[in-house]
Amino acid sequence: MKNQFFIILFVIVKFSVNGQTYPVDTSAFHIVSAIGGKFLTVKNSNDEAGATLEIRDHPGSISEPTKVSQIWTLQEFGSKHSYFIKGRQGKVIDVKEGNTQNGATVHMWNFGGYSNHRWTLIDAGNNYFYIKNWATGKLLEVKGGINENGRQVWSYQKNNTASQKWRFVKVQENANDELLSGEPTNCEHGFSFTGTQDIELNSARIYYCPQKKDEWESITKQQFGMSAKNRTNHYIGWSAADKDGIPCVGKNWYPLADMKKVHCGKLCEIGYFDAVEETSTGKSWFADRHEKDFNLHVLPFSPFMYQIDKSIINYNTQIEFCNFNCKQNWASCGSSLAMEGEITPDDEFLANPNNPWLGIKNLNADSSSLFLNQNFGMYGPWLREWVHCNHPEIHPAEMIWSETIFPNIKYLGLFQDDSDRFGNYTDYPDYNDANNAYQISRTSTNLARREEMKRKVHPWVSTPLSGQFFICIEIDPTSAKKTTYTIDVQKSREVVTKSQSSKIPAREYTGKTRSIKNNGVEIFRVTELQDDENDVAVRFDLFKEKNSNKILGYMVISAAVSRDLNGKEGYMMIRLDRNN
Repeated sequence: MKNQFFIILFVIVKFSVNGQTYPVDTSAFHIVSAIGGKFLTVKNSNDEAGATLEIRDHPGSISEPTKVSQIWTLQEFGSKHSYFIKGRQGKVIDVKEGNTQNGATVHMWNFGGYSNHRWTLIDAGNNYFYIKNWATGKLLEVKGGINENGRQVWSYQKNNTASQKWRFVKVQENANDELLSGEPTNCEHGFSFTGTQDIELNSARIYYCPQKKDEWESITKQQFGMSAKNRTNHYIGWSAADKDGIPCVGKNWYPLADMKKVHCGKLCEIGYFDAVEETSTGKSWFADRHEKDFNLHVLPFSPFMYQIDKSIINYNTQIEFCNFNCKQNWASCGSSLAMEGEITPDDEFLANPNNPWLGIKNLNADSSSLFLNQNFGMYGPWLREWVHCNHPEIHPAEMIWSETIFPNIKYLGLFQDDSDRFGNYTDYPDYNDANNAYQISRTSTNLARREEMKRKVHPWVSTPLSGQFFICIEIDPTSAKKTTYTIDVQKSREVVTKSQSSKIPAREYTGKTRSIKNNGVEIFRVTELQDDENDVAVRFDLFKEKNSNKILGYMVISAAVSRDLNGKEGYMMIRLDRNN
């Protein structure tokens, strides 16, 4: 692997008031303490609500997960130099329970717009700021002013010391790919429409949302205007999954991020795996399986190359892993290394060349009916597979989206994994080791170890698979042009969108049409064509363009499939047509 390092630009975007330079809310920043030049960091790279803050050196290497936990974006909320300060997945810096005591805990929390989520920057001189909380009047401070990695950051009354002074350092543009590319967060300052009634733009409260604009532009440019994310089970943790049945393999699939990831590129090859055929060639470890897979090779768009770069350190064409030749077991598109996406659907979906969407009807001609050589996206755990020489994968690829040979037709797919490998605690050796130790010796220590591992292991596959697709839209209320979409569920199994377990509100799936109007004139409409309107849910997340009348945002299409992981794995293929 090439050694790659971040070049941190110690340049602050200019917005000068009385000689001081304030950060603007259209960039990503490191927040750097005057104590030793250390960086404000989410402790342990924790992405969950309640994660605490500390100061830490920047790791430098692109392979370090810490780097993303040191990147922050700002969102203005109307008061001068006042912001919500956002980290990963849209969570914000928060004073726990609005505690006004000195030493109160400062942590990450789900956005709620509360006053303890709001911070004002106060000039501290020399491009440093005090960061003051609205609810408590206290400042963000390095505990005790001690210069050491891991030192806690808390809330404390103003004392004019270096421990309370921070500067905002703009992140180099290319260093922010992992943060900006991926799935959208909610537009808290925008407008979310989730009903069956029409939207009237003149009466809707729609605001400018700077962070949302950056995100929308990123998805429009880098992901051909589409993205995806689970409604539930987005977090997967760091425990590796087992490759059962092969004698020389224990742990096999190692997560490269603690959350599921988006990957986008050009679909260059579609392969098929049939366990029965493999068994006939002498690979007896598949004898007890009836597994059939799609193996999708995607040449990444440049913002997603980091997902391959992180595994190249383990790529050596001269060695073998478990009798697998490395050169043959890394996905490629011609001479370029590629990302593999693996889908193991229910047998009914036909993981073979005759599949109407992912099938290559004539393997020798290398032709495909719809998706081959098209812009293609997939979502699922991002990992490296040891037995295939640590090549990177999205596996299982639970959600896919693709352009087609027809310019105005796209497809969206959900696939509940049917490999029986990732859905139970016992699929993860870390948990098995702790459980086995407890079964051998039922001590309180071993019990505590097992319970701790059960908290750390997060099975990657859950039921139901509840997914949401984000389609970038742009509306000009002054234009006479009307935009129309149709949604058609062409094939599905075990649909549970209309269920409490899907976490999809009834107001999203009720009704077959959604309409946006301006002064009573319809300018946008989406219509469902399938027989059951409850199969698919639709909502809109909208925000204003800053310097024009345009409305930007997402049409969010949601669905859920599967009732269990024991024969009732579901799937859905959705055709999306833009009709003008």
